[in-house]
Amino acid sequence: MAASSALGLLRDLSLAALFGASSQTDAFLVAWTIPETVVPLMGDAMTYLLVPVLVAELIRSRSMMPVIRATFLPLLAVATAVAVIAAAAAPLWVQLLAPGIADRELAINCFRIASLTVVFIGASGYFMAALRADHRFIIPACTGIVYNIGILGCMFALRVRLGVVGAALGLAVGSVLMVAIQIPSFLRVASFRGLRMQFNRRLLVGASFFVPIAAYALGRQAQVFVERAVGSLLGPGAISHLNYASKIAQVPALLALTTAAVAFPLIARAMNDPHLLRVRVHEELRRVVLLILPPIAFFQFFAEPSVRFLLQRGVFDASDAAVTASVLRLYSLGLLGQVLIVVGVLIHFSGRRRNWAPALAVLLGLGVTVLLDVSLMTTLGVRGLAVGNAVGISVAAVLVLKAVTRVVSLDVRDLLRLLLIAGPLAVAAAACAALLSGGMSSNPAAEAGVGALVTLALFVGGARLFGITEVEDLTRALDVRRRMATITARRKSGHD
Repeated sequence: MAASSALGLLRDLSLAALFGASSQTDAFLVAWTIPETVVPLMGDAMTYLLVPVLVAELIRSRSMMPVIRATFLPLLAVATAVAVIAAAAAPLWVQLLAPGIADRELAINCFRIASLTVVFIGASGYFMAALRADHRFIIPACTGIVYNIGILGCMFALRVRLGVVGAALGLAVGSVLMVAIQIPSFLRVASFRGLRMQFNRRLLVGASFFVPIAAYALGRQAQVFVERAVGSLLGPGAISHLNYASKIAQVPALLALTTAAVAFPLIARAMNDPHLLRVRVHEELRRVVLLILPPIAFFQFFAEPSVRFLLQRGVFDASDAAVTASVLRLYSLGLLGQVLIVVGVLIHFSGRRRNWAPALAVLLGLGVTVLLDVSLMTTLGVRGLAVGNAVGISVAAVLVLKAVTRVVSLDVRDLLRLLLIAGPLAVAAAACAALLSGGMSSNPAAEAGVGALVTLALFVGGARLFGITEVEDLTRALDVRRRMATITARRKSGHD
């Protein structure tokens, strides 16, 4: 996961260096909406749906093949139909997603190419679910690596001949590689023999469990749709500035979310034990809060050196860096909501039942985002979109956690107490770091690096003074390889 994240960051930095924040990158990002939407739908959501079904079939018949024979071809047929519709209706989709896009034809061409990813990401998500059900985690974790390698390879190899269209081709190539890397492992636990194209009642009933999960995933992704639609009205580069800021902010958020993802099986196993479930959930909520508050504070003081260090090269100039940094400060205020909503959703879907609470919460949060985006775009420009994102996702997180209290009893006062102590502590740590690194403005890499280290050190030291014992466990919580190795060692099945 760390390697995939690093390559994803390299991909975004390369896009900025090669094409800057321009009408070209805006067109590419509109096309990128397709895989950005399909990955949570066909990857994360399919895991929620298929893994419990496949595991149950393994227990019952010691084979996943009865489920695979009945479901793989129908899924592939649906994905293919969606890809064809997306490609055929590309002009309409571009008009809906980015009505003010500067280079409409380029966006349409990139969108048609990106529509191919629906088929391959759908197949990849299915293989990932099957492999995880059989306790095989290494190969599915590598899909993000080969996906980004495909994008980077095409982006650099075709940049002169095709421009940003080469990056769009990379999306398709990367999705093909996601399938190719999993097929050998998939064939060790299943086969393609005896597959049936049959839409029966059992399949339709199973699909009904997917609807609330898909509604949640689409609701989250719709926030990106809104931002790009409104951003396209603000002129060339607006979509790109928001995209680059969000990608930088997602780096520390991913660290916090990684611990939540690893804790998902533990929460699922505790669903029948109310006391244990309460302990697991409360521990995870406190952990992600402590992990994300220092980065939020850091970005308030070090957004500009971070952007200058990561992005300011090639055609991405100082003015682009200044705008992106201002967006990053505002966008990062929503990171707490982003990590809390993911933990809340894991709790909801651990129960393996139809659960509409996450979908309703994100739709209400989306409504807040739309209102703020439209009302602030004329006065704040792209910065208004960052405000809308931060407030909308925070509202959704509060609603999701409120719904969680119907599943498990939460110590809300303890969580609020933690926020009131750790929040100001993180801000104070980042402010002191800014004072100590004030003379390094000519070297953004040193300024950002020293700022990050000092912020973290002061926050950890202060947290210990205030008796926040979890900080001593943060290093172990971030050691995903160790935790995954421990879980895998307990399994009796084979490894990749």
